[in-house]
Order: sequence, then structure tokens, then C-alpha cells
Amino acid sequence: MSHALPVVLRRAGILLALVGALPSAGSGQDLEFHVAPLTVGFLETDVDSESARFEEYRDLGSGLWIPSLRIFGDEDEGDRYLRFDATDVARDHARYQLAYGVWGRYRINADYNKIQHRFGNDARFLFNRTGPARYEIPDPVQEMIENSDLSASETYEPLLAASDRINLGLQRNRSRVGLELGTFGSTTWKLDYTHEDRTGTRPLSGSFGFGFLTEIPEPIDYDTTAASIQGEWQGSTSGLQFGYRYSQFENGNDVVIWDNPTRLVDAPNGGALGLFDLAPDNESSSVFVRGRTQLGERWRIQGSGSYSDMTQDDSLQPYTINPLVIGIDAHTGASFDASNRSNLPQDTADQKVAVLNLVLGVDGQVAEDWSVGMDYRHYDYDNQSDRVEFDGYIRFHAGWSGTPRITVPYSYGKDRLGLELAWTPSEAHRFELTYDLEEWDREFRETERTDEDIIGLQWTGRFSSHLTVRAGFETSDRTHDGYEVEAQEASFVEPEGINNQPTLRKFTQANRETERFWSRAELFFAEAWNLNIGVAAVNEDYPESEFGLVSDDITEVDFEVGYTPGETLSLFVFGHFSDRDSFQRARQSGSQLSTNPLDDWELALDEANDTLGFGLTAVPHESWKLAVDARYAKSDGAANFSQPVGSNLDPLGGIDNYEDIELLSVDVRLDFEVSEHSTLGLWYLYEDFTIDSFILQGLTNVLPSSLLLAAENGDYQANVLGAGWRISL
Repeated sequence: MSHALPVVLRRAGILLALVGALPSAGSGQDLEFHVAPLTVGFLETDVDSESARFEEYRDLGSGLWIPSLRIFGDEDEGDRYLRFDATDVARDHARYQLAYGVWGRYRINADYNKIQHRFGNDARFLFNRTGPARYEIPDPVQEMIENSDLSASETYEPLLAASDRINLGLQRNRSRVGLELGTFGSTTWKLDYTHEDRTGTRPLSGSFGFGFLTEIPEPIDYDTTAASIQGEWQGSTSGLQFGYRYSQFENGNDVVIWDNPTRLVDAPNGGALGLFDLAPDNESSSVFVRGRTQLGERWRIQGSGSYSDMTQDDSLQPYTINPLVIGIDAHTGASFDASNRSNLPQDTADQKVAVLNLVLGVDGQVAEDWSVGMDYRHYDYDNQSDRVEFDGYIRFHAGWSGTPRITVPYSYGKDRLGLELAWTPSEAHRFELTYDLEEWDREFRETERTDEDIIGLQWTGRFSSHLTVRAGFETSDRTHDGYEVEAQEASFVEPEGINNQPTLRKFTQANRETERFWSRAELFFAEAWNLNIGVAAVNEDYPESEFGLVSDDITEVDFEVGYTPGETLSLFVFGHFSDRDSFQRARQSGSQLSTNPLDDWELALDEANDTLGFGLTAVPHESWKLAVDARYAKSDGAANFSQPVGSNLDPLGGIDNYEDIELLSVDVRLDFEVSEHSTLGLWYLYEDFTIDSFILQGLTNVLPSSLLLAAENGDYQANVLGAGWRISL
């Protein structure tokens, strides 16, 4: 960071100088620059573990700290202006913004935003990274592992102890430049360009068989570019926007290849290398239009439409990279080299999708107290890719499976019609009755068509300037035209028979009955006090789903109390409490589909997520300012299994530590105003994070049939002390 800071400041200075020299609207004046503010200080950070959770989305490392910098310039009598803002300069989550323009003529905005995401620290990794997307184990080590007669832990743990430690995380650097012309005219043109590069690693599960999982770091080298042009016309009663967008995604790594720790050379029953095809290059383009107009004094119509093309033509990978596996032609029975790409049915993916999105709305007043509204939305996802047949497939680069498969270009369309009738009998009350009909049409799915009727009623009551109450209720019923379990065979050239439970229903398509309720009250009392409290509940039932999700209920309560007796004191307390109960049922089957109820099992999930917070801002003296923010969040979940009397299954029990998480955070800031243009500040942050999860329980690098990264992403306790000097010039 110390080396990057001078570079950033130097480049910012050069950019400001160049922009400041741009011509104005004919005034001939120079810009007068001000700094308000510049804050410089230091951070001292102490964390008791290597957990990546502490800096998952932020950079709070010890050292020089520039949390804010603003430089702005304008003309005394002109219309030209310039503003440069920087936050957390040279940190991995820094942001830099530049704005320059002449009022009424044009405006330029530039933004550079750094976004970090840390997944885990101190992972043990047996491999060496010998290329951008190539992980290798030295041949002698690989041979030793293959011939070892020791247990997995005895074989791998000494090697891992001597291996390097790696951190897993991503860094996203996002740039944006926008140009707006004719800002205050009837027509405005906007040009926008964005670019993001994303680099780093994240966990990826590789495998060489059902009994051996190898976790590796997925190499990320993404480059995303987008540009758009938009015109906007504003009339006295109408407006219109139209334009074109283009986006391109490029992956610097086509595939990732890693050594098989247990096999030095290929064999017909297993490969020495693993391969994972990474995200493909793709592009999209779209045209869009949005408009609105006033129809007389009481009616308004508005609408929008867009049409997009998305394409992906990445090179297909061979059936396997193991040259000893022989493929069999499904039609002739002839054998072929499965590792040769020329034996694929086609060279590239040749994927293309067209998306049409239309929205139309009309609303107006039909009587003094009555108004109506109608809106219609149509979304069509048309997958125009060809269906491609493959002679078979290979699992884990070991052995040919001669079951021909075919690609499934999934498409769907969604239509939603909404009607609203509103009655306002007085200034104090308003009632709204709504009806929505949502229809889905799908291809290659269990349901071809689903319909959902949604009826809602809302009320707003303003009893005085001190009390407002809002409430609403909604009920909906989704039905389908028939549930075809045979849809699972869409990816097979020849049907192989149903192996899913015939009464299993996917919750996104199953018949569903839903009820929603919400209410909120806002109360201002005793001049300095205010109270905001709300409650909401959602109950979903799947009455015809014998297996799968059967019910899902969520209840939420939140409140906030504020006290502001004057300009020198403000405090608030808030809370949010959420409870979710879901119930699902399944039947355990082996190689053959079970029809025996004694193979059933049920799962009840109970999840509670609660947050409490406190905030205080006080000015005990005209030169002193104190700000305190304290928060406590807790997530507590339990998974309770049950099974019928006389069950064929082993006792399932339950999971009490289903993602149990606690976070306590205290943020204290104290500022002392030395002079009109100078302030000294202190900042203290305390955080205590704990996680008790069955997912992490007993997690190590070596588990039966698994070789894991086991990066540190658990408990931490952190203390951060910051001191800074803020000046304005």
C-alpha cells in the first residue's frame, strides 16, 4: 500500500491539472481549487486469528490511512465546475470519483471502484502453480503417494505441513466513464463505458471419482467491458428514452488442469489429470426504449421495451484428456479416441438466446375519490441454441458410458397482468384493491404452464401529523396444467426410465397457496421522540407435494426508536427479528426407486435471525463530537429429522449447530475541532465474530476420500485503532 499511494496521488494530480485546463463556456476564467476535506491518519489493527471474515469486503490493515479526500474547483462567475472525491485511498476497497462539466452544456463523470472479497486465509495446498491455470505435484511426490500403504492422513499431512499457505480471494477493479450532453435542453445524449477486471482465486471442488474429492483454487481472470449510448427527449407532457447497449465478457483462463495426487500416469480406469471447463467468453447486445405521456389532466400512460441477443461460442473440450479411454459411436459401434476434439459432434458451443421484455402501464382518475391502474409485463427468454447429441460421456476421466445424451436449450416466457382500484374517501385514508395474474410457459420442464392469481388489499391511515399506519394483505394460488415427471429424461436421446419419486415436486413449479400480511406504524410524540414498528408474515403451503418442500413460513418484526431533543444530541435503538420454519419430506432410495413408506424421512428447519443496534451522536462541547454505533447480530438454526416408526433407515437425529453465528460490533468516533479548517479525530472499532456450524465441524485438510484447502474463515476478535487529521483548504 505504501508504494501505491504516491502513484495514486500523482495520477490524481495530473488528471486534475489536465481537466482544469479544459476550456469553459467562454468565460476564460481559471478554476479556483479547494480541498475540503483531506483526512490523513494511521490504523493499528490487531486480530487474534487468520480468519478471512474480518476483511471479507474491506481492507483494514495497519498503516497509513487516508479515509477521505475531496478537491473541488469552480469559477467565481462562470458555470464550469470540477470535483474529485477519493475514499480509503490506496486500500483494496478504495474508490475514486471525478466530475467535470459546464452547467447546461455537458458533464463528464469518471469512477474507479475497487472491490475485494476474501474467501479464506492460510489454506494448505499440496500443488505448485506452474501456469495461470495449471496445478502440478512433483513426479516423485506423486509417485510416493500412489505407492504409499499408509492411511490418507499419514500420507498427506507431512506433505501439507511442508507446503505453502495460500489465501483465497478476489479483487475487482471497476472503471466507469460517462459523458452527458445537453444537460438542460429538451434532448440529452449520454455515453457510458464500463470496464471491470476480476482476478484472484476461489475454492473449486474437483474430483477423480465418487470416492475422492480434491479441492483446488479456481483461477479467476475475468475481463468485462460494456458500452451504451442513450438519447433522452423531454417534452411538456411526454418523455422518451432510447438507446443501445453492448457487453463483452472474456475469461483469461479457458480451463483449469490439475494433477491427480494418487496417479502418476494415465490408465483406462483413471486419469492422471483433472480438467474443469471455466466460464466461457460471451457477449450480448440490446436495444431499448422507454416512454411516458400525459393523456389529458387525469390519465397517464408509460411503457418500455427491450430486445437482447446473447451469444456464446466457446470451444468445446474433448470427452476426456485421458488418451487411454476409448469412446464408442452410438450409431455405428465404431471406437474412437475420446481425447481428440475432432470426435465431438461440433467444435464450439454455438449458444444463442434472444430476450424480449415489454412493459405497458396506464393509470388515471375516474372520479373524485377513485383511481384505477393497469400494467402488463411480458418477458420471453428464447433459447435458440440447437439440440446437440453426444455419443456418451465419461465420468472422472475413467471409462466410457455409452448412454447417448442431448443438450436441453431451456426456454420460458412470463406474462403478468395487474389491475388496481384505489379509493381515497378523505385525506386521512386510502384503500387499494389489487389483482395480478401471472402466467409461466416453459420448455423442457415438468410443468409447461403455471398460473397464479394474486389478490391484495392495502390501507393507509393518517390519523394526525404524529401517527401514520399502513397495512396490507395478499393471498395467491398457483396451479399447473399437469406435472410431468418424465421431463427428467429430456437430456437422454433414448428414455431410460423414471428414477425420481413420481410425487416429488419442485417448489418453483408446484401448486402453491400463499398468504402475506404486513403492517407498519410511524409515531412522532413528545416532540423529540419517534417510533417506527412493523410486522410481516409469509405463509407458503404446497398442498399437493408429497415429497419436496411442503411448507415455508417466515415471520418478521422490526422497530426503531429515535430521540433528537436538539442539534447537540441524537440517539436511536433498532431491532429486527426474523423466524423461518420450513418443512420437507423425502424417501431414501438406492439403485432402485423405493416405494416403501418406511424409507421416508422428514426435515423441519427452524432459523432465527435477530439484530439489535444502538446509535448515538453527541456534541458535549462546540469543539467536540462523539459518535457511537453498536450492533449485535445472531443467527441460530436447527435441523430436526424424523422418521416413521419401524423405519428402515438408521436414526437420523438432528443438527443443532445449523449455521449458528454471532457478531458484536462497537464503532466509536471522537472528533476535536482545532480550528475552523482543522479537526483531529480518533476511531476505535471492536468486533467479535463466532460461528458454530456443522459444515466447519471437524474440518481439516485431510478427510476420508477428501483433500481440502480448509482455509481459515471462522472466529475472530479484532481491535482497530485509528487516528486522523482532517483539514480543509
